Amino acid sequence: MKPAEFLLPVLSILLLTSACSLSSPTTSQPLPTAEPPVSTTEPATPVPTVPPLTLDMLKNATYMLPFYGRTVTLTDGVYREDSGAEIYSANLIGAAAFGDLNGDGLEDAAVILVESGGGTGQFESVVVMVNQSGVPAQAGVAQLGDRVQVNSLAIQDGRVMLDMLVQGPNDALCCPTQPVTQAYQLFTNGLFLMHATSRASNGAERVITITSPASNAEVTNPVTVTGNVSISPFENTLVYRVYNVANEEVAVVPLMVDATEMGGPGTFTLNLDLTSAGVTGPIRVEILDISMADGSTLALDAICLVLK
Repeated sequence: MKPAEFLLPVLSILLLTSACSLSSPTTSQPLPTAEPPVSTTEPATPVPTVPPLTLDMLKNATYMLPFYGRTVTLTDGVYREDSGAEIYSANLIGAAAFGDLNGDGLEDAAVILVESGGGTGQFESVVVMVNQSGVPAQAGVAQLGDRVQVNSLAIQDGRVMLDMLVQGPNDALCCPTQPVTQAYQLFTNGLFLMHATSRASNGAERVITITSPASNAEVTNPVTVTGNVSISPFENTLVYRVYNVANEEVAVVPLMVDATEMGGPGTFTLNLDLTSAGVTGPIRVEILDISMADGSTLALDAICLVLK
């Protein structure tokens, strides 16, 4: 099978919204004639209504899928090729989630698609389709894994929310048991993971929370990033990564957690200085808890900043 290429997360966009208030109408004096007044006001142009996306549209849309790098058009949720030596299929599974993901006031959609090359692998992705004049158009995709189990898919507060079971360190690929939640956000150039949690063996949730600065804040070198963890990582060591506007990783460094007891809650302070790297403009900062057993992400939080 063709190895999957993992899509790296990227930078934020600022959704600019405006509000206008209508003036109260005024009362005019009647004209001194029995003839009705002649209106000189141009008739109002009706605002076109954009049709909403539907599940039927999504089941018959065109998708670019990442595991095999194929562009396919589904028919009633299914695409299949079987040309003897080559077998490939793609299927839309489960229900779609609807909500505004790009700030234009229209409901977009998120769906789960699974690809197969004829073997045991079932490679799942979450795909965002935006409402483009009443037609679904792909705006982002993120790979979820092989034979993961998606329990729920929703759009909340402009993010795609997933509740899943993935393979833990001791799980076979067929049988994931590790509960995780993931939150993806749509940006101008793709769909990227911005928050993730998982559960420890005792059922406690692993959560990383960046408390300062606020996302999308304008900052200068050096910038201090602070936050906390619900469960201290292995050897009290997190990892931070920084990406620039071109999606390039400009920093990846261990980050120590201050905790009073092993496995207990803790805090972290990152003094980030990118002066020597010459980085300015939009950046994304990720704080991660990486499993020492299999390299998977146990928890993640990310913010976007504008470095001046």
